[in-house]
Amino acid sequence: MTDYVRDGRLAACFSPSSCLFSYAYACEGRPQVALQWPAKCLLNTRDNKGFSLIELLIVVAIILIIAAVAIPNLLRARIAANEASAAQSLRQINTAEFAYNAAYPNLGYSTDLASLGGAPPCSPSSATACLLDNVLASAIPGSAGKSGYVFAATGITAGGMTTSFITDFCSTEDGVIRFDAGQSGATPVTTVSDCQAFTMMQ
Repeated sequence: MTDYVRDGRLAACFSPSSCLFSYAYACEGRPQVALQWPAKCLLNTRDNKGFSLIELLIVVAIILIIAAVAIPNLLRARIAANEASAAQSLRQINTAEFAYNAAYPNLGYSTDLASLGGAPPCSPSSATACLLDNVLASAIPGSAGKSGYVFAATGITAGGMTTSFITDFCSTEDGVIRFDAGQSGATPVTTVSDCQAFTMMQ
């Protein structure tokens, strides 16, 4: 005979299988009913899985750290992409200026950016040469611009003929794109000498 103690009660049993209990006891912190000794849990004791407040705060903190690292890099990449788009737009403006000069040799270069474009359907003329996409030709100061930039093409007239032009960042009839970081509120250059003093874009 073996003595078994359970929940403060002593039961004399000849074997574990013959020692029956009918009173309630706690199994893994939950009220259960014992039918035999050794007592077995009759109900399915599932673990309640979930996030604690500390775990949730840790996850939020990790997400914020990743965002703090990623967002500035994303903004820098966007700025670089916009600058690359602006440089490509200047190349297109230069090409359109050279084509304008070839098409209208008696006028020389275009006097402004709008003269290089034209709303579709476009009929070529000296006022709307249809040499440039009109979205770019309309991206002048005061407009929404293109890729975050506005553009200007200033014709320089001498002796009744436009002999040169300046586009911003800037570029002249030599086709070299130049840039200058400038100051807040700085105005675009309007002379060839000022433009050629800028740093050449590599």
